[in-house]
Amino acid sequence: MSAETSNLTKVDSAVSGLSSSPPEHKGHRRASSSAAGVYNIADLEKEGKELEIAKETQKLNWKLNTSPATLDEKETLKKFLTTPPVKKIDLHFPLGLEVTARNLKGVTIKDALDAIHKQFKKKA
Repeated sequence: MSAETSNLTKVDSAVSGLSSSPPEHKGHRRASSSAAGVYNIADLEKEGKELEIAKETQKLNWKLNTSPATLDEKETLKKFLTTPPVKKIDLHFPLGLEVTARNLKGVTIKDALDAIHKQFKKKA
């Protein structure tokens, strides 16, 4: 052997400054997917803020037993149901039916119509 190769030593990557135990990994917790500016109804009640329902809901001419997807006003469906937008809202009907519409990015008119349609579809 030549003089140059005799100086080489075997190096183990686990020995050179790294710990042999695997790094501690705590379960990844997904951040809340709710959008900024979207409120919880309980928080609004504490602050005494009033909810306003979008006026566009009055002009929809929608029947309970038809799917909201059949409506022509696609832009209206994308609008928030309330001002300020909320994550979840309970809709109470005069005959005692209660429907909950949810959307972490803010309940839209479409979310509310979908929730209502789903309930009435079951009844029919």
